[in-house]
Amino acid sequence: MACTIVFFATSRPPPAAATRSPLQVLHANARGTIHRGIELATTYQPLKWLKLSGNTTLSGNYFKSFHGDSLGWGGWGGIADYSGKRIPGAPAFMANFKIKGQFGWGAVWLSYRTIGKKYVDFRSREDAAIARYTVLNSGLKYRLPLLTQHQITLSLWVNNLTDKLYTTFGYNYFNDPATRVDVYWPAATRNWFVTMSALF
Repeated sequence: MACTIVFFATSRPPPAAATRSPLQVLHANARGTIHRGIELATTYQPLKWLKLSGNTTLSGNYFKSFHGDSLGWGGWGGIADYSGKRIPGAPAFMANFKIKGQFGWGAVWLSYRTIGKKYVDFRSREDAAIARYTVLNSGLKYRLPLLTQHQITLSLWVNNLTDKLYTTFGYNYFNDPATRVDVYWPAATRNWFVTMSALF
């Protein structure tokens, strides 16, 4: 059994502040961001042919100092203060787990992935956040016994086994101070593909 624990904490200070060009296009960078957390990874092989592995991350990613265009999130038509808010698209929790069977003819595996809640705007609005989701994937690898002078392998990948509908990314904008538009990108439903590789 192997186990790895990593603690991390970084502070990033991009140089630019919020400014407007003559064409009224906003240019803004956070003056400082904080990224800190802990990551745990482990593997365990209870049997010669069976291997279990997984990892998880707990993290905090937020703006230390950030002033940017309000655009409805913090008023309208001005510069808003987003300091202390969560960085959009950065989940606080992620975890992966995989069961793999290794045999003489190839391998088979099942993997589990869960991603925590993700905010999609600078205000960290709960009603617009992407909810936590979990996905199951699987695969099969088979080495053809033919043409033994060359190693030919067929692999089958099946993603999103349960055909779950979920969203991986989103953002929002305001048409006017009272009209917020939320936009989300859906993930792929159940899908599969086959590959063939040859070693010469």
